[in-house]
Amino acid sequence: MVVDMRHALTILFCVLFFSGPALADRPPIVDAAAESQAAQISRMSDGDPVSRMQMLLAARELSDAALFALAATHPGLVEQLTDSTYRTAIDYIGSLPPPELHRVRQGETVIRTLRSMNSTEQGIVEALCEANSIKFKKFQAMRVGPLEGRIYRVEMTSTGKKKSTVSSEIALAWPGTPERDEESRVILTRYFNARPSQINNSVLPLIDGSFEAGPALSEDWVLREALVLGPNVPVNDIDIDTRNAIDGRYSLRFHADDETRRFNMVTQRITVVEGMTIRARTQVMSDNLRVEFQQRPTDVYLAMSFLDIYGTPVAPPKRAVARLHSHTWELLEIIAPVPAGADLIQLELLSAVSGTAWFDGVTLELVK
Repeated sequence: MVVDMRHALTILFCVLFFSGPALADRPPIVDAAAESQAAQISRMSDGDPVSRMQMLLAARELSDAALFALAATHPGLVEQLTDSTYRTAIDYIGSLPPPELHRVRQGETVIRTLRSMNSTEQGIVEALCEANSIKFKKFQAMRVGPLEGRIYRVEMTSTGKKKSTVSSEIALAWPGTPERDEESRVILTRYFNARPSQINNSVLPLIDGSFEAGPALSEDWVLREALVLGPNVPVNDIDIDTRNAIDGRYSLRFHADDETRRFNMVTQRITVVEGMTIRARTQVMSDNLRVEFQQRPTDVYLAMSFLDIYGTPVAPPKRAVARLHSHTWELLEIIAPVPAGADLIQLELLSAVSGTAWFDGVTLELVK
């Protein structure tokens, strides 16, 4: 009886998710209720994969109209909720028994074997195996949990040839970045038969936030001196990296060592209006960042300086300081109101310690 129920559920999931999304004849009509539901999700924290997974779980029951509204601020999340494979993986997480689902919500890693699963869970696993070309008869276990502070991983393991272990994973809850969000909007335009409005980045004209202009730093980003430790040379290395990126193909790379004496920052100025509340974000990755000589551990950061029309500071800058040592991509964020007398904000990216740091996916949003 359990086997029959499992196969019935598998057929149901295949019908719902693997026949492909039915495109609407016309865009969803977003009414006040849909706007309110989308707003509740968009106000949730999204600074780490656990928070973004909470958003995905909370948004599973939204209507197409509410999802269309949510896509204005979080197109990547909506792509995952409307794509068959991503959605089935999210539904698998939602099907976990309450104690295991609680652990997932706390950011723990959960491992489930077929023997421990109920029929609903098994049916979704079979559908996931089919979608990922895994033989369900050889399925061994499912692992669910955050990976490197960047994504949420749903990983299936099975037995391969000569009893070797074969794994397949689905990446969920990835961070929103300019290039990746644009990919999601293109996909969602086909799904909804209309392009989701782009609320974020539509008011403040930050240019080339993902450093995609080419192999050299674009003219929109300006080098400015940040600090000098005695002599004026050697200067820290700043270039465009073509091998490491979280958004698009390129990223901004800083490198220095214990002999470096002058440190430049990379900046861009944007016109603002007093009273705006602005959110600046970037992703940062590091390799062996460490403090040497007269360096300071707080000098790896994203900063927002407030300037008048002549470029004179009118208030103390706001900073989000990155971790040292080595780590994969992590979010830095600043939310701050524009103070009286400010006509410009200057976004500043700096790594003034020994080692290597990368910045990518810089965004600037008007939050209210």
